[in-house]
Amino acid sequence: MDTNELSRTKLYEYASKNIRKIDISFNSVDVVSNVLSQSSLFLNKIEPMVRQDKTAEDFDKIFEESLAAIKDETMKERLNSSFLERKKAIEKKKPKSFESWFAIVLNALIDYQNKIIEEQYIFSEKLNKTVGDGKNRKKTFLSYAFEDKGLSLSLYIYFHLHGGFLYVDWMWNKAIKKCSLLKSIINKELKTSAQLLFLRTTTSELKIQGNHTIRQWCSWEIGNFYTKRPNEKFILDFYSTASNNFFLETFKVMKNVVKGRIVEKKNNIGD
Repeated sequence: MDTNELSRTKLYEYASKNIRKIDISFNSVDVVSNVLSQSSLFLNKIEPMVRQDKTAEDFDKIFEESLAAIKDETMKERLNSSFLERKKAIEKKKPKSFESWFAIVLNALIDYQNKIIEEQYIFSEKLNKTVGDGKNRKKTFLSYAFEDKGLSLSLYIYFHLHGGFLYVDWMWNKAIKKCSLLKSIINKELKTSAQLLFLRTTTSELKIQGNHTIRQWCSWEIGNFYTKRPNEKFILDFYSTASNNFFLETFKVMKNVVKGRIVEKKNNIGD
């Protein structure tokens, strides 16, 4: 992978090829590898178009070409039907930009990935204790505004094979209903993390109309980490470094990972 240019396309491809090199268990690693590989094939053409000033009128043709690149017929059918269902639901209020249409299909892809990974992932208490400590690797805490298992898993693999450890809550903890217990666990992880990486919502990434506020739990994680290492907060910029949230302007932009640590891009959000 060209570590100077992170994208969902490249991260999915990288994770698919290297998933067997990590100590994570799945019912079928082939199934998970396949969904990541097919996701990369689907996004290969359509994702770069987000930065090329394409219009809403351009979307249908590019979507059909991207869909045709998927070799897994089941995934192709599910993704297409999900997109058509969402498209029908907003028929009277069609998106007016390429980015808005892309957000709809990207969310459909994320939902499909989540379903597959949830079905295949095997939670292990033993693994949590042995791998979860990072084995003395530099640890980065992942704070996410919404559940995106395909991307967070891909990032975990990317960090691991670049000498780091990415703490992803859904991988190491089962659902905890008691808020005080969860806060205690998260606080411990934040204390032992050298850096924090925040995943925005797709609407925030793509600068489209929608909710750009940071959910309460993420605000707590970020605020907690700020008191420890205020200059080690990072964010991804797959589609734009600009932000509609003043708070996010204090974050550095992630370039890649070198010897376990995030390396920043020259310009920060808002520059």
